[in-house]
Amino acid sequence: MSVRRAGLVVPVVAVLLTAATPASAPVLTVDDFPAVTQDALERAVVRLSDESLDKAVLDFSEDARIRPLAGTETQGEQTVVTLATDILFAVDDATVPPSATDEIAALLADVPDGAALAVEGHTDSVASDAHNQDLSDRRATAVADVVRTARPDLAVTATGYGETRLKVEESGDDVAEDRAQNRRVELRYDAVAAAPSPTALATPTPLVPAPSRTGTTPAVRGPAAEATAVAQTRVPAPGYPGLDLVVGVEDVRVRGAVTELSLLVELAGPGVAAIDRPGLFGALDQTSWDVTLVDRAGLLQYPALTLVWGVIEWEGEGDVVSSDISSVHRFVVTFPRLLAEEGTVDVVLDPALPVIADVPVTRE
Repeated sequence: MSVRRAGLVVPVVAVLLTAATPASAPVLTVDDFPAVTQDALERAVVRLSDESLDKAVLDFSEDARIRPLAGTETQGEQTVVTLATDILFAVDDATVPPSATDEIAALLADVPDGAALAVEGHTDSVASDAHNQDLSDRRATAVADVVRTARPDLAVTATGYGETRLKVEESGDDVAEDRAQNRRVELRYDAVAAAPSPTALATPTPLVPAPSRTGTTPAVRGPAAEATAVAQTRVPAPGYPGLDLVVGVEDVRVRGAVTELSLLVELAGPGVAAIDRPGLFGALDQTSWDVTLVDRAGLLQYPALTLVWGVIEWEGEGDVVSSDISSVHRFVVTFPRLLAEEGTVDVVLDPALPVIADVPVTRE
């Protein structure tokens, strides 16, 4: 045993009592310990340099993180318009939302009259070859139907390639981002004019002007066990076979320059009590979710902001994703400020999981 005092660790001798009464045991006082020296006090003070203070400030470049529906580039003799299917479609779905039809039509403005246009569907490497081939076929066909309606003069073909033509290799710490790039539908036609360069597309321009930022007030949430969810889903916990994760959305709140998503997470099912401090990381089988917010009306996707050395750290109630989820635990995920001044968002826990759709947003 030891006692810590003003930066000093002082050993304390344990006294073993036999037949002695508690009243006869020696009582230690502050005077029994060595005096605190000036040197010890100086060593106990942490001096922060300007450099360390600069590192403590989080500078979110939120506009550069917001993903629009489409990007355009030139590949050889062709112009390629790439549609992000994470924004365009729900998970495993091939229905083009009404909000996207006008946007897709606008992307065809530079296509020459009567040109041949190929619509190509692509997936990532997750799921089976047959599943990915079928999904890419259906998505290519759905987009081709929109193109034919908007531009009946074009000679349109639709082809699905599944996972056979990955845009980038899916590996390393950025595997979630790699897979997102591979999930796409491409519109290809012969180039007739210079298209935006890939460098210009690296920081896409939002489709609507960024709203003015407002002041914020401290947000104090009550205990997670007493919180209520406006929407909820239940998904398997792969790290604990036979158990599920119950995930509730407490709220989505726009505060100043950021948007906060508050999640209520609990491990559920028979046998939870037998697991010693189950954490979300373990429940996900040593992986993490790639959580995003999607504005289907504005056709924008908001990835979670990275906080620590490029790793998403979900903060809430004094701990991170290793927190005990045998009871309800709150996690707060931070995103760029939503550009739209009204409307709902979809919460996508991971591209492979069902979407929590039409979640209301509180804007301060």
